[in-house]
Amino acid sequence: MKRPERTVPAKKPMSRAQRVTKLRFQVGDVFLSLGQRFKCEDLRAIDTPLGFCILEYELRAQCCDCRGSFIQYVTRSQIRREALRRRCHPCKKPGSISQPVRARRAAIAPQGAKEDREQAVQALQQAKEDRRKAVQSRQRAETAERRRLAALRVRRIQRLSAAMGQPVPPDISLGDLLQAEQRHIRKTRLAHQRAAWMLGVPLSEIAKMEVERRMRLRSQQTF
Repeated sequence: MKRPERTVPAKKPMSRAQRVTKLRFQVGDVFLSLGQRFKCEDLRAIDTPLGFCILEYELRAQCCDCRGSFIQYVTRSQIRREALRRRCHPCKKPGSISQPVRARRAAIAPQGAKEDREQAVQALQQAKEDRRKAVQSRQRAETAERRRLAALRVRRIQRLSAAMGQPVPPDISLGDLLQAEQRHIRKTRLAHQRAAWMLGVPLSEIAKMEVERRMRLRSQQTF
């Protein structure tokens, strides 16, 4: 039986970067990428921690800004991804403006370019002032929140000390404080239920007696 012809390609079609480059470059090879001409000047093998070597190519190209020649070191994967530089280091430094961008800005610059620059400077200063005020406001809010939490912790320690009838260490951690509060609440509830069962009175009467006892303790405490 005759095998039907394949209508779908067996392999995934290669990208443009794979079509215009070879598997391995030699010294003197020239290829096109990113609309520019790159020439392989040298290659060297670099050892990797995994035990194999990768080739690093020394490529020479022409800077698209200053039209000067510059060298860059790339690997095969960077060439396939077209991750190549088109500008030299002096033209690529932070804050530099490329010649095409400078020419385009000069071509479209209006007559009142000076006023526009002044407005841009003022807008930048205003943005910096707004950021400074926002940082100060956030810092004041954080300080107020820390003070509020510290005051709340002091009040909870005082309330727990009054309820237990004995002083609580002021340097107690927040976790220990919460555990002590829960433990005191459970013990108090059990004691109230036991007293109500032994006296044969409703739990509400025990609650009234506890309120009177706390008032007496609060008037007598000295800490």
